[in-house]
Amino acid sequence: MENWRKALDGMVITKAAIVDNTTFAFVADWNETIPGNTPRARLISANLKTGNWGYKGYRGGSMHMARVAGGRNQNGNRHTLFVTAGGEVSSFEYKDGPNGLEEKMPQGGARAVKFFGQHFYAAGGGRGFFRRKGPGDWDVISHTPHTDRATDPGPFSAMDGYAEDDIYLWYRGPYDKNATDRRRGLEHWNGSEFTQIPLPKEVFENVPWAPFSAYDICCAPEGKVFLSGGKGELLMGGRDGFVVLLEQRERAWPVTNIQWFKGTLYGATDAALHVFDFDKRAWRPALFPGDEGAPTAFPYIDANEDVMLVAGGFGASIYDGETWTRIAGDVTPLDVTRLQLMERQAQDVKELRDILHDKVQEQNR
Repeated sequence: MENWRKALDGMVITKAAIVDNTTFAFVADWNETIPGNTPRARLISANLKTGNWGYKGYRGGSMHMARVAGGRNQNGNRHTLFVTAGGEVSSFEYKDGPNGLEEKMPQGGARAVKFFGQHFYAAGGGRGFFRRKGPGDWDVISHTPHTDRATDPGPFSAMDGYAEDDIYLWYRGPYDKNATDRRRGLEHWNGSEFTQIPLPKEVFENVPWAPFSAYDICCAPEGKVFLSGGKGELLMGGRDGFVVLLEQRERAWPVTNIQWFKGTLYGATDAALHVFDFDKRAWRPALFPGDEGAPTAFPYIDANEDVMLVAGGFGASIYDGETWTRIAGDVTPLDVTRLQLMERQAQDVKELRDILHDKVQEQNR
């Protein structure tokens, strides 16, 4: 894995995706110390079975903080697509090219990119929803051109689905604070039209913090769809509606990424990996004692039926349901100790903030 360490030297993984059981893709970014502190991005793809790996580097902000998804294209070849919020697109097609930058997306950019069936789909600003037919060739399924904030409906910001005619998309609501309807929501695409999915009123009204906003969507087996929120909320449902598994908590960590893998719902925060206990309706730490390949707080996860990928600034690991294998990074016991101390310090600061918050509340009564 020496090539991986070189490819990631000085970089921080910001996104990750599974292409197939042996092929994985990463977005890694850094701000290089050069005049103007120009951002630099590196798009990395590796096949663990063959040992083949490669990357494309981009300066000047192009491909910085890109989203990534993987799958097999119409020819059956492995394919990775990287898309930015500004609409820049780069692809890796492992046998039949191209391998590099394409023309920008026709409208806006992407907050989320996924592979369903035989196509990549992207979702983003102006409730834009796009299907990639080929290099530089996109179907614009929906998009509201930006003219001013008063008419901007806001972006699609999360997406997941079961097939090309069974996709769920979360929209964040309009930017204009004076808009008549500012409620966020969930829509379902059936291949020809959108349908708004009803959500529980209690996640929007009389909440201790802000109204519910989904950070991620996970489409699990048997039609169970999960939504994770910014204040610890977790909803479960489908086309007919959702129920609340976890209510909003004012001082909760957001679960920013959720994935279903081998009968377990995993959730990642910036500090740790968790599993959801359905009996107790609570997240608990995902512990893997004695497994040296286990991750140590990686916030980006992806999964298929056979393998789960977990990645972050420290590197990346894959899990087959029994054993972790580290595929990038070289986390030493000292690194783990440092991370544990950092997490403890963060928890101490959080507890101190809560104590001060309660004291202020008491004084104001």
